[in-house]
Amino acid sequence: MSYNLRAAIQFVSKETKLTNRIEIYLKDYSGAVLNLDADATDRDGYNFEHDEISDTGEVFDLHGKSILKGQLDVYPIIKNTGDFSLLEDLFNAAANDAYARLIIDGNTEWEGFNFNDVLQYPEQAFPFAATLSFKDFTALQGINYIDTETGFTDYRIRVNLERIGGVP
Repeated sequence: MSYNLRAAIQFVSKETKLTNRIEIYLKDYSGAVLNLDADATDRDGYNFEHDEISDTGEVFDLHGKSILKGQLDVYPIIKNTGDFSLLEDLFNAAANDAYARLIIDGNTEWEGFNFNDVLQYPEQAFPFAATLSFKDFTALQGINYIDTETGFTDYRIRVNLERIGGVP
């Protein structure tokens, strides 16, 4: 099992003037990489909502913040059937078979898994903007972590911890 780059969206942020790149990886993908444009009409081409906690554990530490949980909504412009194939791949992907990486000014800032149940696009002729959603630990909210009958931890937690290197 390997994740390979399926699509990339790169642009300069209107707000920060830094280069933003969103890479979308798909499990066992072996085709060409799509280079897409982002719908940046009145935004930066994506929306990133997240909670932060400081590196030291202090809530009000202004010098070091790490992302605790987040959701990335990406707005690619779908121009043709080749671009549309990305939407089909993401919609048909099983849980944890696709993820996105947010890179700002050359630094990976965040990664999260595809949520195909919130993939959105208008049913109209090309071109159009789609909405792709990716989440990290936000996905774990509301899960019963321990099965009271067996005592085993929910498998989704283990998969996510293995993905980020948290399980030996």
